[in-house]
Amino acid sequence: MDDAWRQSPLSSAARAKTPFLLIQDQSDTTDPAGQAQEMYRALRQEGVPVDLVEYPGEDHGPLATGNFGHPPPEPWHGFDARRRIVEFIEKAFAAHPTGAR
Repeated sequence: MDDAWRQSPLSSAARAKTPFLLIQDQSDTTDPAGQAQEMYRALRQEGVPVDLVEYPGEDHGPLATGNFGHPPPEPWHGFDARRRIVEFIEKAFAAHPTGAR
């Protein structure tokens, strides 16, 4: 159990400071939706800026490939995910246009 916890991203959530965008496929069998929801709650509790976007009917691969321009089963999901990534980066780092912190 200790090894599993050390390898879990949740174990480091209390030290997180960087804004997060979690993109989750609701039908993902590799990384189930509950894992993203747990991380979202943990980061919010720590006051870390975090957004969670969930796409219905997608599994682990199709949305991921949609992010890289390959057609997912729901083409709008890939387009929407890319748009959200750009908006998130612009919003999260607007106060630091050079990327310096």
